Amino acid sequence: VVQGCPARRGTKSISSDQEDANVWVREFDNKIKQKISREEKNTYRKELTAETTVEKGLDELYRDRIFKENDERFRCELCSKMFRAVKFVRKHIDTKHPDQINEIKKKVIEAQYFNNYMSDPNRILPSSQYYV
Repeated sequence: VVQGCPARRGTKSISSDQEDANVWVREFDNKIKQKISREEKNTYRKELTAETTVEKGLDELYRDRIFKENDERFRCELCSKMFRAVKFVRKHIDTKHPDQINEIKKKVIEAQYFNNYMSDPNRILPSSQYYV
């Protein structure tokens, strides 16, 4: 039984290993591209729904409403209750003063919806008969 030239057998396995490596690299690149596009979509979604702006507004509310008495004492300026750490004051504001939180969220979301409407190229425009 003739098995072929030994010199050719070696080149065939090298080229198949090379081909396998190329396939792996292509699949890896595709996975990376999918992750990047998913993150871009997620960031775009956060911009449209004002998630990041709400977080910034809440951080500003916390900064304004948390007063540091000394190194280990913090006060809620809405009700003057004392706490040992900032995280406890934040939790307190979230649970005991939701009206403040909802007010901030409402303002930010309304502003974002208006911005989304104004930046929409397909938005409904009023007819010109009203602008005479």
